[in-house]
Amino acid sequence: MILRMPRPWKHPKTGIYWFRKEVPAALREKVGKRELKWTLATKNRAAALTKYPGALEQAEQVLSAALNRGVCVGNGPKCSHRCAST
Repeated sequence: MILRMPRPWKHPKTGIYWFRKEVPAALREKVGKRELKWTLATKNRAAALTKYPGALEQAEQVLSAALNRGVCVGNGPKCSHRCAST
C-alpha cells in the first residue's frame, strides 16, 4: 500500500494552490463541514509547498479546538472565533 503525503491542491481553472483537509466524521457536526479548505494564495508550486505546513498546523488547531471545546471554529485563517487561535 502506498501512502500519499499531504500536499497542496491546484485549482483546475485558476491554477491557484489550496489547502484541503477532510474533517473526521466524529467532528463534522461540531465543525459544520466535511472539509477544511482555504487558499494558499499562490500559483507557484514551491511557494505553496512552503506555506502548506503552516496551513496544516492551523487546521490541526481548528480540529483540536473543536474536539476539546465542542464548538464550531469557523474556517481556518478567516475564522471569526477566537477559540482557534488560543
